[in-house]
Amino acid sequence: MQNVSAEPMKEPQRPAPVIERRSQRRLVAACNALIRLSDTLTFRCLLRNISLDAAQIVCDARYALLVQSGAAHAAGGRPRHVEISIALPIEGTVRGFTAFCSARYCEPFEGDHMVLGLQFIELDLPARGLLRDFLALHGGQA
Repeated sequence: MQNVSAEPMKEPQRPAPVIERRSQRRLVAACNALIRLSDTLTFRCLLRNISLDAAQIVCDARYALLVQSGAAHAAGGRPRHVEISIALPIEGTVRGFTAFCSARYCEPFEGDHMVLGLQFIELDLPARGLLRDFLALHGGQA
C-alpha cells in the first residue's frame, strides 16, 4: 500500500538564529544574585549567563515586571536602573560584587518566571577585576 499525500513535503523549520545583543562573549553560569529596586525591595534571582558588560537573570515574573515596565520602555522611556549583587564561585570560595545596571529586555521563561537582560553601568575596578578572574577561570574571555 502506498502512502500518498496531497500536500508537498515541507522543509523542516529551523529555529531562528540567535541575535547576539552583547559586545562581549557570554559565559553560562548558575549563581545566586540579588536585585535591589529600592531600600525596601530586594529579591533573589538566578544568574543564567554573564559577560564583562552584561548579565542575564531568571526571576519571578512579578519582580521582573517591576524592573522593566513594558509601557515605559515601549513609549521610548529610559530603562530603569537597578542594583545587582552577584555571588561568584572562585577558587573554592564565593566572592561577590555589586553593580548598577539597566534592564535591556524582559522575556517569558518557564512557568511564572521571566528572563531579564541587564547591562552593567560602569563597573568599578574591583568588580571588573573579579569578573575578569571569574570569566578567565571558567573559559570566558579575560
